Amino acid sequence: MIRHHQRGFVVLLVLLLGLLACGPRRDADQQRVRRVGLVYIGPHELINQIVTGFRDGLAQALPAGSYDVVERHANGDQTQISATLNGAIASKLDVLATITTPVSQQAMKNAPKDLPVIFVGVTDPVGAGLVKSMETPELTSGVSDVAPLRAILAVIKQITPNARRIGFPYSPDEQPAVYSRRQVEALAPTFGYTVDARPVTSKDEFPTLLRDLVRTNDAILVGADNAMFEAAPLIAKTALDGRKPFYAADSSSVKAGALAGVTVDYKEIGRAGAVVVVRVLKGEKAGTIPVTTMSEGVLEVNQSTLQKLHITLPSAVAGRVKATYQ
Repeated sequence: MIRHHQRGFVVLLVLLLGLLACGPRRDADQQRVRRVGLVYIGPHELINQIVTGFRDGLAQALPAGSYDVVERHANGDQTQISATLNGAIASKLDVLATITTPVSQQAMKNAPKDLPVIFVGVTDPVGAGLVKSMETPELTSGVSDVAPLRAILAVIKQITPNARRIGFPYSPDEQPAVYSRRQVEALAPTFGYTVDARPVTSKDEFPTLLRDLVRTNDAILVGADNAMFEAAPLIAKTALDGRKPFYAADSSSVKAGALAGVTVDYKEIGRAGAVVVVRVLKGEKAGTIPVTTMSEGVLEVNQSTLQKLHITLPSAVAGRVKATYQ
């Protein structure tokens, strides 16, 4: 009888010790600092805006000290993307956020299966192979920065109603740029436009190609294209020399001299990316979260370019301008 009671006491003691051991571990797991990776190709005005918005979004959603951002970039070198990702992954991350299509595609290859990858600023996630669909992504999730190209074409029609031909330089090796070209070509007939889309395969030949585009078309347009974003000052100058308007899908190009653009707010892109990351940190599976898109664009204009081309904005357009650059 005594042995029976002793045996029962031992079993009870073991159970109590087990519960005590499990409790603190759960609490410790909940209270430990979460590590969020943030990897991108390199500093750039638009990427910097995403980074700022992303950090702001995390700060708004998570208590201070409860997370740590492991930020890495490849110094603008495409060949270093994989190594940069691996360096961040080695930091024992809870979730990895990646900016732009090439970095996100490489991350899906490099990241272990149990590490969620959240893309930020990817124009065409389906075409890039990052998700099965925007509504049910399955593979992962994130935020698209797809430009409101229909709205841009509508603005071109309003500001320069006599335009018929649109020159469209693009980078054939950039998936977002090719996606933008296809979208513009599909939408153009609705507005009565012919699109003269030309691939830019050489930096050395680009100035000549650009001058010919300006000479033979009524307006120039660039879509979601990192190489064209960087070339915006040259495009703006060449278009202005040819007395043709240059329209864009990004703020940096409008600042550089594009006449106007309907853009997405890249800080908001970053904040939206942080929201998805927080949802994953709280237990949701990335592949079940629909891809976020920015429903409305922001109309921006360059006042100096408008003046140089002697263009006055129609009142319907002027009333929608959210940002003006000189």
